[in-house]
Formats: sequence, structure tokens, C-alpha cells
Amino acid sequence: MDALMRVPTPAALVIRHGARYPATDMEKEMSVGLTERGMLESKLFGINLTMFTSVRIYYSPALRCRQTAECIATGLQSNGIKAALEERTTLCAPYIKNPRVMEDVAKLGRDFIQEWFESKIDEDLIYDTKDSVKMIAGPIFKSFSEIGKGALDIHISHDWDITLLWKELARVDYKNVGWPGYLSGLLIYMEKDSIRCTPVNAPLFG
Repeated sequence: MDALMRVPTPAALVIRHGARYPATDMEKEMSVGLTERGMLESKLFGINLTMFTSVRIYYSPALRCRQTAECIATGLQSNGIKAALEERTTLCAPYIKNPRVMEDVAKLGRDFIQEWFESKIDEDLIYDTKDSVKMIAGPIFKSFSEIGKGALDIHISHDWDITLLWKELARVDYKNVGWPGYLSGLLIYMEKDSIRCTPVNAPLFG
């Protein structure tokens, strides 16, 4: 049984976008789109969402996130579910204070995340993780509070944001579970009047 079949509704997913082309220029990072595989898997993701009566999809302004949202919506439509789509800047690293931080990113690569988590990055360049998670999760939880039984919210974001949410909301360290793969992320749902946050790997459906 897949992850979503095991939890009550309403539910929310915060996931990384689908498979993307490599980034060759940091200044053009936002315009990098999905590969053919990324588009197909995102569509299949939507096709498998048969257990919901309504779905809303929020996505980062990055092209690959918008394409993921559109492909999921196409898959949902094949089940007779019309999804509402909305762009949200809070799903695209709202915690960056100064674009100069990308110099550290280029130098450190993926190790940048651990340096950030350990408060080793200049505070003039990026917010700390406690404040950063509020910037991303605040709108997500507000939207979650607005939906009812049978409904699903999907938030399409990036690997940095997923590792941050894992750390701060699920108390999971990516060093122990691995880097978030495409379409992997966090499942949010209610259990006994408490909000639960559980990491999930793609594919969610098997």
C-alpha cells in the first residue's frame, strides 16, 4: 500500500521537482527544465493520485517546478480531477539574503547545506535554519488548515528546501537517509489532533 493510502485526509505533500537537465550556468538556474523522463514521471505521479476529491498544486517559480506541476495536473485530469495551480515564491529559497551566497555554493557544492545547517555560512548572506523553515512552512501549513476531507495540497520545491524541512520538521538528517530524490519530499497529515510530518521517497506509488 502506498504512503498516501495509509494516512487520513486532508494531506499535503512537499516534493522536489521531477528529473531535470543539468545546470551549466548558475545565473540561468531558474530556467533549467525537466527532461523527458522528468515529464513522464511527473505525469504518472498525477495519474496515480486517484484517492482524492480535490487537489491544489503550488510550485516554485523555477521552470522545472512549473513543468512538474503542469505534468502532475495533466495526469490528474486523466482521472477526472481538475487541479488548481498557483506559483509561490516561498517555495524557492526565500531564505537567501544576498545572491553572493551562490559563490559559497559554487565553492562548496552539496557540502554547502551542511555548512548552513551548522551555522557556518555568513549570516549576512542567508537566514538561519529556524527562520528559514518558517518562511517555507508557514504558507504550507496555512494552506493545509484551509482544506478538508478528501483534499490534497502538493507543494513543488527544491532539494535544499526538502533537506531543511526534513531536518526541522521531521528531525531527519539527509546524511542518514540520503539526498532527496526527484519527486521525494515530506508528507503532512493529521493524527489525533496533531500534525505529522513524514519523509517519503519517490515513487510514492507502487
